[in-house]
Amino acid sequence: MSLSRNDTASSGSVTFGWCFDHGRLHRFAENLDEVGKSKQCSAAWVPLVGSTEEEALEYKQLAWGPAQFFHQLTLDRQGGLIGILEKRRNQSGAHFS
Repeated sequence: MSLSRNDTASSGSVTFGWCFDHGRLHRFAENLDEVGKSKQCSAAWVPLVGSTEEEALEYKQLAWGPAQFFHQLTLDRQGGLIGILEKRRNQSGAHFS
């Protein structure tokens, strides 16, 4: 996986997330609303534990395996991701049809 210029860590509070739609690590510098929804990415991303990029990527590997995109996840992990996304959607009050 190659990282673009926008993927460099910034100072301040940073939340790392893996996006299974974009297939890459995101960094959200104080850009999350009160329910953890990104103001930069509305796709299928999950928060990762870690204070550095390396720690976040290690956690991603442990929690989600080698999958880069949603279709590469096991069925169990796809279900887990869908559950996380539905919970985030329900907390934000968004309704989709």
